Amino acid sequence: MSLNVRFVENTPKQCVRVFPGVLSVSGAPSRIRVISFNLLAPCWKRTHYGRESDNEEDWNDRLTRTIPVIKEQEADIICLQEFWFHPRYQKRFLSAFHPNYHVFIAQRGGQKPDGLALLLKASLFPVGQHRCLDYHDFGFRIAQVVHLPGMVIVNTHFTFPHATRYDPILRKQQAEKLSQLLLGLGDTPIILC
Repeated sequence: MSLNVRFVENTPKQCVRVFPGVLSVSGAPSRIRVISFNLLAPCWKRTHYGRESDNEEDWNDRLTRTIPVIKEQEADIICLQEFWFHPRYQKRFLSAFHPNYHVFIAQRGGQKPDGLALLLKASLFPVGQHRCLDYHDFGFRIAQVVHLPGMVIVNTHFTFPHATRYDPILRKQQAEKLSQLLLGLGDTPIILC
């Protein structure tokens, strides 16, 4: 069995990938513009005074600059990692994309203040069925899975490879769990961010 998996790089200048002819499903677009972007949640961004989340002016300024960069890509699918679940941040970010996108968000467990967001251009895609894959690890990492007619979109963020002996093991376990999910989808086209 061969998987139809599309990997999307997370590099800002190279984050946009257009996949012509990926889908041959009735009603699906023949070209899909996908971006994957790690937002670096303000609660994790280190500054000279601690964390960026300690200063609303700073995180709000960065958010003000980030939203137009994402919008300029004119993506059909937007996969975001390290989406911060602070109420004002969340409201401001999501209102910038509503109603043009269906928005799915998933916060990590363990009282982690960040998670994932997946946005689908409303004019191209139905709402879809959203579920969350919990890797059940001490990093509380997750994956978002959105089922659409004829395709599946997966958004995940593995553990950052810190200089510890545990992180490579954790990343391998996360990859194995994700692989099990993908193999269970059969020949369904998959976009993986």
